[in-house]
Amino acid sequence: MKKGFTLLELIIIIAIIGIMMAVSLVSMSSSKKYYALKTAQEEVTSAIKLAQSYALQGKTTSQCPTTVYGYGFEFTGSNPTADYRIFCCPANDSCQTQATVESNSLKNGVKIDNGGFAKSVYFDIPNAKTSSQTYFLFVYNNALEKIISISSSGLVTQLN
Repeated sequence: MKKGFTLLELIIIIAIIGIMMAVSLVSMSSSKKYYALKTAQEEVTSAIKLAQSYALQGKTTSQCPTTVYGYGFEFTGSNPTADYRIFCCPANDSCQTQATVESNSLKNGVKIDNGGFAKSVYFDIPNAKTSSQTYFLFVYNNALEKIISISSSGLVTQLN
């Protein structure tokens, strides 16, 4: 007797391996999008907390070398956008005058949307609280979405 595999058995094994590879590639692609979105959510949350930290410290920067009345976070450009900035308010004019402290862009096709809420969040010095409302920012790519909530007391929370 001859030992070995028949041509039909080899074709079936190759087909099974091909199906397994296709499923793993699709799964890897969707997990890559999920983690890109999660990373962007953490990046935006970190930038908001940095603006809040600047307000708590009463920090002065080269953009705001004199008295600073508050710091804020806003996304720039048309809605939705991938661009955002941290700004300071160097004048006591209800933050009508703003100077950019830092700016950045989200990567991997991730966008920020305000969902009808304000485009910016402002933290007063010295207590780093916002106005009396709660803000929501939506970070998304394709069909996936993450939410960031900023309460009036200044609590920044990542949702879902």
